[in-house]
Amino acid sequence: MGVGGDTSWGRPVHAPYRIAPKAMSFSFSLEPISANTDIKKQARGLQ
Repeated sequence: MGVGGDTSWGRPVHAPYRIAPKAMSFSFSLEPISANTDIKKQARGLQ
């Protein structure tokens, strides 16, 4: 049932953690990295 539930076998998710059934959109970006890249800094945008 996802984050915010008491069990993984059927109990409903607590109301504050439910996602309302409505139209949504999301996006993400992919960025290449090299072997010597500090990925922690890159993930935080601190290049």
